[in-house]
Amino acid sequence: MRKISIENIYYKINQGFVDLRLCNEEIEEFADDLCQKQNRTLENPKFDVEAYIEFDLNIPLQYRKISLDDTKLGMTILVSGNVVIYDNNEVYEEFYNIGTIIIDKDACKLNSRFRFTMCHELGHYYFDVPRYNKNGDVLVKNIECNIEEYNVSKDNWEEWRANRFAACILMPRLLFVQDVTNYLRRRFSIIKNENIKTYKNGPHMMYLSSEERESTFSYFCDKYGVSRDALINRLIEFNFLRSEERRVGKECRSRWS
Repeated sequence: MRKISIENIYYKINQGFVDLRLCNEEIEEFADDLCQKQNRTLENPKFDVEAYIEFDLNIPLQYRKISLDDTKLGMTILVSGNVVIYDNNEVYEEFYNIGTIIIDKDACKLNSRFRFTMCHELGHYYFDVPRYNKNGDVLVKNIECNIEEYNVSKDNWEEWRANRFAACILMPRLLFVQDVTNYLRRRFSIIKNENIKTYKNGPHMMYLSSEERESTFSYFCDKYGVSRDALINRLIEFNFLRSEERRVGKECRSRWS
């Protein structure tokens, strides 16, 4: 039985509450519900976010360069109007309607960053477009998502919520926890018995060698289409890793991915 009613979450969103500060559990429930509706499975859990945005939701999706220094990764249009676009040495404006999602592919060179950014903007579409439709100028104008906002706190709740949604929809707990548990038990025989250690009664990667951890990271990054950082954060969240595992080499890190 759900601890939080999914119907209540949809009610909050559809009512366009100005202060829509969904908690962790509500965002998880919302992502799980979308995952079920998409019929994603353990065998094929990767979220085809591009197709989902364009064909399932019929959201206008545009690829434009929206900053010269690649600091703006994407934008969700909350107010119909002109947006500054850069094309080679030219600068001009294009008109976009409310609900349009714009992605800067130049700023999202890594596929994992591209996918995370699209999911982040999808979060703004779900949570912020209804708020603007209901409340108009009470809200801010178009939401431009900058690279510096990758590590936002709950104080910047709009960006935190969109980041949280992106992680939850790319690696929905509905599939992810079971998938990682099955993988560890199958590949490394990490099971609850007297001969093999467990951590808090469940499989834990702390007992794997560094080579085994790296192969596990690579496997799930590829399977879910996410970055190493995003994967590690999710593994820590579900108690498959200790928080010390966040200390990975800078060459493996990528913001917003």
